[in-house]
Amino acid sequence: MGKGNVQKAAQKREKNQKKLDAQSKAGSVKDSFNKNLTQQCAFCKQQFLGNVNRVKLEEHAQTHEKVKKTFADCFPSLAEQPEE
Repeated sequence: MGKGNVQKAAQKREKNQKKLDAQSKAGSVKDSFNKNLTQQCAFCKQQFLGNVNRVKLEEHAQTHEKVKKTFADCFPSLAEQPEE
């Protein structure tokens, strides 16, 4: 059997398909990043990483002072929790 162009193309397609299957099983970086976005401002809908500290969230809430929004208005689920 010779090594014709048809065989080479078929081998290359098979190799690339295996590579794509391996990447799809692992998941993309974008998907894993989006899973970590757990805090969201109720006013402007900006998302924050789950491990962001309360100080950064309070700074974000202060940017909404012109429209009379407080930390409790922006992050109602965190306003109930005591500061760490």
